[in-house]
Amino acid sequence: MIIAELCGGLGNQMFQYANAQTISIRNNTPLKLLYVRNKGDTPREYSLGHFAIKAEKISGISELLIYHSFKPAIFSQILRKIFYSKFTVRIEGSETWKAGISIFKDNIYLRGFWQSERYFKDISSILRSELVPKEQISKQSIKILKQILNTQSVSIHVRRGDYFSDSKVKAIHNTYSKEYYHKAVEYIKGKVKRPVFYIFSDDLRWCEKNLKIENKIIYVKGNGVKKDYLDLWLMSKCKHNIITNSSFSWWGAWLNRNVNKIVIAPKKWFRNSSVSSVNIVPNIWIQI
Repeated sequence: MIIAELCGGLGNQMFQYANAQTISIRNNTPLKLLYVRNKGDTPREYSLGHFAIKAEKISGISELLIYHSFKPAIFSQILRKIFYSKFTVRIEGSETWKAGISIFKDNIYLRGFWQSERYFKDISSILRSELVPKEQISKQSIKILKQILNTQSVSIHVRRGDYFSDSKVKAIHNTYSKEYYHKAVEYIKGKVKRPVFYIFSDDLRWCEKNLKIENKIIYVKGNGVKKDYLDLWLMSKCKHNIITNSSFSWWGAWLNRNVNKIVIAPKKWFRNSSVSSVNIVPNIWIQI
């Protein structure tokens, strides 16, 4: 059995799942998912249940402790110690970059962010079939989807939120100004005829005020935090993608099946230089 420790928001969970699923398939062994909350993290919830994934989430007493305790981080640590005693623990580090995950076998507990397609590129087709919404798509999203499919659609993802409001997050992640997006838009305009830009953001007011784009713009509204997986799915349906330094928009671009897609990403992923960004952005994506 493989147990994957999940934490953070949807994008992080997708990386953690993709890595673990690769190991599970390679060793023909079941995969189970344990969602934990670490002290100081931005409050999040388990989100992979919205997708057609094969793995089971560990629930029962662990779910009770994690989601209903007033100190979930403490119980997360307790659960982690329990599983540490029963499985071989594999924590992401420099050795995993060098050797890859092919050395990982059965009966392991995985902990890390695993933010690179090199960990799961071998099962790309499987992941693209699993990481799709399994629930009914909202009428609003269907309406946007039809527009996306019938235009030279380009998604733009702008993340502000905790990148500005949470000092811990802000110390790690860069926040990109309007200049980055304007440069990305100009690059797209030089390559794509009559592009239509679909803007996804947790701060659409800022986007409306600051993003001055001459082409047609559609601000995608209505899904909110509880249905952010639909925004990610819609981004993946666009023909091209402009992403920010966010695992959420990374997955929106990666799941895009357009073989001729243009993906633009920022050159500097993290503000904190001690956090490695090696291999996060695929080589075929454009970095500016």
